[in-house]
Amino acid sequence: MAGQIAEFFGFRDTDKSRTAVETAARSMCPFIHDVCTKSIVVGGSSKKSGACTIRPKAQDADEVICCPHRLYADDYKMLDDVAALAFRQRLPKFAGRSAVEKARQLHSPTIAVFGHRWGGELRLPKKDGRGNYFVDWILVKINAEGLAEDFCAIEVQTIDTTGNYRDSFTGLNSPERENVWSTAGFNWENVNKRIIPQIIYKGSVLAREKYCSSGLFMVTPDPVFKTIMGRLGGVDHVQQVGRLQPSSITFVSYDFALPQTPAAGEIAPLALQRTHMSTVSEVRDAFNQAQLPERNVYSRAISEVLGVEFAD
Repeated sequence: MAGQIAEFFGFRDTDKSRTAVETAARSMCPFIHDVCTKSIVVGGSSKKSGACTIRPKAQDADEVICCPHRLYADDYKMLDDVAALAFRQRLPKFAGRSAVEKARQLHSPTIAVFGHRWGGELRLPKKDGRGNYFVDWILVKINAEGLAEDFCAIEVQTIDTTGNYRDSFTGLNSPERENVWSTAGFNWENVNKRIIPQIIYKGSVLAREKYCSSGLFMVTPDPVFKTIMGRLGGVDHVQQVGRLQPSSITFVSYDFALPQTPAAGEIAPLALQRTHMSTVSEVRDAFNQAQLPERNVYSRAISEVLGVEFAD
């Protein structure tokens, strides 16, 4: 398997503008407005990787966002999109407790945000010593009186990589800013083993919350959404529902807005691709059914090895 970095510190690999080059030189992430948090070992030392998106070498294969921070473009617009779905209106967002004071000052509802670099950590109790039901983001609707009315949860999932993109990093980090192929690939099996069971579990926890009327939102790049649906037997196999509810699992996917290649020094914009509103039970049923092989697979394997049939 082979791949290369398609977006390096936020800019296309073909972008040799001063802005793109200086951003990479400072190891800055333009989406969180801070130093990149992902690392790669090159020549025995750790460096900031800057890998936002990976391009597979396979013909017609989709580029896939591999860093969750890439989905935080345009001042975390993803949060605004989810809030509009969950609370049925677009409201100003503020970090944590500051949203309460803002609502009282403005005499208007606001959104309190808890998550990456926003609002501090919510101190949730741990189960069996682990916080295995933590989510990436919590959005809380604050009314004009400064009281909490409703909340929803967001899980952000890109795709883990296999192999490494060290050669691609080294080429892009050179004065020539030349991209070369590396051994990077995608760990799609994680969708099956980790991502789907995780969202079913967290969705089940949220379904028991008194003040969570819209459940869990699962935000992914569109190729990851397609893979999740494939593992669930196809998008038509995951029953949609007509309205949000505490047991909802709503998939929200993003991909590059066309044209994909922006002007030099500019970041490729993302666009909301689709929303798919379902429930914990529907996703669980689809997952369980999609994982079952045809009947009697064990029996046939045993008969093949023994060279005899089972007695009726």
